[in-house]
Amino acid sequence: MSGSTTPTVTADSPVAEEFKSKVGNDAIRIQNSSISNEISNAFKNEKEKKEHVASRHSDSKNETGQDSYEFVEWDEGEAANPCNFSTFKKWTIVLIVGQGALCATVCSSIIAMTYEAVELEFGISPQVATLGVTLFIFGLGLGPLFLGPLSEFYGRAPIYIWSYFFFVLFNIPVALAKNVETWLIGRFLSGFSGAAFLSVAGGSVSDLFRGPKLSLPMSVFSACPFLGPVVGPIIGGFINQHVSWRWTWYVQIIWTAVELALLIFFVPETYSPVLLKRKAQRLRKETGNERLRAPLELDERTILQATLFSCTVPFQLVAAEPMALVLNIWTSLLLGILYM
Repeated sequence: MSGSTTPTVTADSPVAEEFKSKVGNDAIRIQNSSISNEISNAFKNEKEKKEHVASRHSDSKNETGQDSYEFVEWDEGEAANPCNFSTFKKWTIVLIVGQGALCATVCSSIIAMTYEAVELEFGISPQVATLGVTLFIFGLGLGPLFLGPLSEFYGRAPIYIWSYFFFVLFNIPVALAKNVETWLIGRFLSGFSGAAFLSVAGGSVSDLFRGPKLSLPMSVFSACPFLGPVVGPIIGGFINQHVSWRWTWYVQIIWTAVELALLIFFVPETYSPVLLKRKAQRLRKETGNERLRAPLELDERTILQATLFSCTVPFQLVAAEPMALVLNIWTSLLLGILYM
């Protein structure tokens, strides 16, 4: 290969520079295109992520109602607020509710003065006759587990009225019973119905009074259920001394019927969450603003869930609070001696 030479291309030669420039520009374009696609995809993914999160947050707001709704509250000095009732009206409610508790607990022990006559008429033993107290007390203890949660959904006034209506109703078979089975079943059902005043009534008192003003009315109310078992035998003894044992229940029915009338006409609803729910419903109707809500309307619990929770709370308190356990034991001892 004489006379021919292979051109040598060095890194600094013009050809090399031109080649690097071309390849570099193509690489940069490819790299820029790749980066652009990556950035575009990243923004797209981030946007989709934000939209998903925003959608979930919006659902959460709709579920909790914290941002989606306007909560209805009491206005300053609003007459419908139970705390703003007149002192006379508040004490009227406390005394009527306290009398309801007194009547229900009198019914538990007034039966003691009828044992002898009932044993003769139905031909039963003293032990069977004592079931009249046992079943009533069992119903009185079982009722609050169900009536308490219902008051959180429907308010206190409907529970009072319906409870006392059935209290009157189930005392009728006790008074007119022709056999011991009817008598005992009536006793259990009347105890179950009258239990509302041992679980709901205390809440009515705390609805009306706040702070230091609560102590006196709560003391007055709390005395009524404890006086009932003591007063019952006295009233029963006076009745049975002069007339038939059935008049014990006739008097009880008359008393409960009067109490029912007082509850209907003089005891309004005092449970604030239910009243705010009614206010929200009224304002939505008047203003057309569907965002107005009361906190109770956003409560997703069912009556069954509330009832099951209510059934477990007493046992949790007894297990976790030594003072509650000691008070329960002491109260059980006192009532056991009282009803013995």
